[in-house]
Amino acid sequence: MSTMKDVANKAGVSIATVSNFLSGTKHVSPAVKEKIQQAIQELKYTPNRIIKKGHRSISKTIAFIVTQLDCIFFPMVISGIQKVANENGYDITFYPTNYDGNLEKKYIHAIQSNNIAGIIIDTVISPSDTDYFHDLSKITLNGTPIPVVGIQEDLSSFGISSITLNSYQGGYMATEHLVQKGCKKIVCITGPLVSGWATARLKGYQDCLKKYNLPYNSSFYREGDCSLISGYQASQYLLANAIEFDGIFAQNDLMATGAIKSLKERGFGIPQDIKIVGYDNIFITSLLNPSITSVHIPKQRLGEEAATLLLKLIKSPSTQATNLELPLTLIERQTTNESVKENWDLFSL
Repeated sequence: MSTMKDVANKAGVSIATVSNFLSGTKHVSPAVKEKIQQAIQELKYTPNRIIKKGHRSISKTIAFIVTQLDCIFFPMVISGIQKVANENGYDITFYPTNYDGNLEKKYIHAIQSNNIAGIIIDTVISPSDTDYFHDLSKITLNGTPIPVVGIQEDLSSFGISSITLNSYQGGYMATEHLVQKGCKKIVCITGPLVSGWATARLKGYQDCLKKYNLPYNSSFYREGDCSLISGYQASQYLLANAIEFDGIFAQNDLMATGAIKSLKERGFGIPQDIKIVGYDNIFITSLLNPSITSVHIPKQRLGEEAATLLLKLIKSPSTQATNLELPLTLIERQTTNESVKENWDLFSL
């Protein structure tokens, strides 16, 4: 039986593009639509396949509500989800929110009217919106529960099982590494602060500075959007406003890369003048010059664990909500230690 991945390969497009075509959530050009339609016909692919269980129909498609489908962090997460889903005969459809909470809520309503077996969600909505998450834990289709698994954010207190990472610990770990490397004035480039993980990493950074009696005020951090350009612009802003610093904690590796470019243009040596720690440990961190010290997230495992847990909940919807926290590690490279040799360590899974 053909899968969405087979259709994508046949049409010569990404799985996300096939998903966008099937769900109508994003524009697909007429030429690409024709390729996908032809592939579907040739492979006899049936979108949103259904199986029978007892007296009710169960979908064989799961939804992934993702903050940024084109973010370099997510391919390995998606790879993990796809691996488990494909092994169990499930397809994935994608719903990118681009950090828009209102769009996330619209997707939830849309999913309830579709035949979706379960949802994996990387939410951008604050846990303070308790009504939303309590409702999310109870969504149904024709009276049948639709299981939900959260990633990154711990939603288990709302009855939603989650696969999480201790973002507070990661922020603290990154900052403490800079302190241990001799930095006395450390600034932070955050992700979108609508996200729980970004505010948790910021809190870890702030508490670490407090513990070591290092200077801090609200001008020491600048919000970014996880892109290269936002890291570049944040660094430029800090320099233009005469914020003195000898260390940067960037809340993802792309923003760290942008900051490095900005600082090099201004003549700063890295790590001689300014040391930098990134986050996520994406594949480019070991390839750049200097290579980037980064907090490693087990991205593929995050996807695998989320999909495994969701399939378990699909089979047993009454299972009590749990939270599995995955480990974080810090990978030291040249942005904090120039003596580290380039080894092209592709430790990015």
